[in-house]
Amino acid sequence: MTPPLVIGIGNPTRSDDGAGLRVVGELARRAPWASVRAVHQLTPELAEDIAAAGLVVFVDAAVGATELTVTPVEPTPISPGSHFGSPGALLYLTAQIYGKA
Repeated sequence: MTPPLVIGIGNPTRSDDGAGLRVVGELARRAPWASVRAVHQLTPELAEDIAAAGLVVFVDAAVGATELTVTPVEPTPISPGSHFGSPGALLYLTAQIYGKA
């Protein structure tokens, strides 16, 4: 079975925005069977890792959040000229390139 991929998103110099990075750092220590990536932002280069994973979990802080929430992510096309960087856009790109997301 392919290990799950957990992608922590954030900036360690921005307080709560570094939450995703702290989560994957701790997960790497406690769950060596998981594949983890700590990133400042989502980039197209992650598509290959996502396509190879059996399960992908994105961890990120949200403005005003006071509790943990789990939100399913579906591939979402981005409109021309829009900013790339959402989990849905990355899954859409992965599906276009690798045929699965």
